[in-house]
Amino acid sequence: MIKFGSVDITDDDRARLLKVLDSGWLVNGPVVKELERLFKGFTGAAHAVAMNSCTACLHAACVFLKERRKKKKLKVPDITHVATAHAVRLSGMSVDLVDVDEKDGIILPEYVDGNEVVVHLAGQPCEAVRKDTIEDCAHALGTRYKDGSHVGTRGLCGCFSFYPTKHITSGEGGMLVTNDPELAAFAGKFRAFGITTPPEDRKLPADYDSLFAAPNYRMPDILAALLIGQIERFEENRRHRGAVASVYQENLKDCAVLPTWREGTSWFIYQIQAEKRDALIAHLAGNHIETSIHYRRPLSAMTAYKARAVNKNARAFAERAVSLPVHKNISEKDAFMIAGCIKGFLKP
Repeated sequence: MIKFGSVDITDDDRARLLKVLDSGWLVNGPVVKELERLFKGFTGAAHAVAMNSCTACLHAACVFLKERRKKKKLKVPDITHVATAHAVRLSGMSVDLVDVDEKDGIILPEYVDGNEVVVHLAGQPCEAVRKDTIEDCAHALGTRYKDGSHVGTRGLCGCFSFYPTKHITSGEGGMLVTNDPELAAFAGKFRAFGITTPPEDRKLPADYDSLFAAPNYRMPDILAALLIGQIERFEENRRHRGAVASVYQENLKDCAVLPTWREGTSWFIYQIQAEKRDALIAHLAGNHIETSIHYRRPLSAMTAYKARAVNKNARAFAERAVSLPVHKNISEKDAFMIAGCIKGFLKP
């Protein structure tokens, strides 16, 4: 069976995890700080704040825009995970669902004015970003803009996910990167109850204040330990994904609608669009190939957001898109076989 997703955890990663367990310092420790330092270096951002999910990062950024920038509404592309829009709603702002590019599901540039969350869907960069734009980078570790800068560093912030299917994983986890020192300071407090001083910096035991009501979004050091090695060897991961995506691009161009090959893409997944999508998925499963869908329903078809928008491109994309695996543990030979299986079904 060719799995849709696969984790890349090595013996060195396990050893680093065990070292943290043996230390007894599982939260608010030095390993999270080391991960943040590495992530700043990798992305080129001035600040990195580790949290326990990408949703937590998005929520922190949205609350910041509402409380500090007095925003009341953000646009969200209709093709994305519900977490993107939920974070806006949880902050107390309203959501305006907008349409997407018909080929790759990314927000149309005419909707981008600095009052939105853009999603770098499937690891493809959305170049239309403004100063106050929140960048949902859950799919986009290693994705770069045409100018070579990492996504997440052009707008207000970038929010990354470490869920098991992502480029690198800690099971759950997220990272907010930003060049805005005010947001970095706010996010650092927001992730830990709004508390002013972490335990290691307190001059007296339990001597701290809470500036505002906030949740517990801290990342444990045991999760950070799993991520450090994966970041250090990420470039090999990214190159492999590009090679697999190239096989799909060359071999499926005559039988399916392919994504725009946007410069700087890191290929979290490779999405094609096809008629009889569900029958194709069943055919691939019958040949021991796992696939996925990102996303079967646009947000405007979800109960939480129903009837707020009817976006033509998003509806069509959701009905036709299928996500193919590109992870490090499938070979180019596997990719040729997957492409052949798809061609055999679509062009018998």
